[in-house]
Amino acid sequence: MPPRSALILFAHGSRDPEWVRPFERLRDTVARQTPEIAVALAYLESTAPGLDDSVRALAADGVTAIRVLPLFLAMGKHLRTDIPALAERTRADFPGLTIEFLPALGEAPEFVAALCAIALRAAR
Repeated sequence: MPPRSALILFAHGSRDPEWVRPFERLRDTVARQTPEIAVALAYLESTAPGLDDSVRALAADGVTAIRVLPLFLAMGKHLRTDIPALAERTRADFPGLTIEFLPALGEAPEFVAALCAIALRAAR
């Protein structure tokens, strides 16, 4: 039976094809550790798939609930305006799905702690 829920890891995107490699590793690692949910990638710009394509593919696979984790570090224009507008549009385009946009990665205390640990290790 296919998963009924999914997590989309949502990153900025880049024209450089090598840029996606760390995100693919992250997706694969999370997917291995959470076999009960589907894990997908989506990108805001310059890289496929876009968010709509990922949502559409998951819905076609029978997913009914999707959580979107923006892999953005700091509150810039994308987090302030672009992503909230995209969230509203995506929910309207897929009314049969439950779509939840989570706070950005950079807002998670665990992420800040990990960055501090790396910075402290570099300082020594």
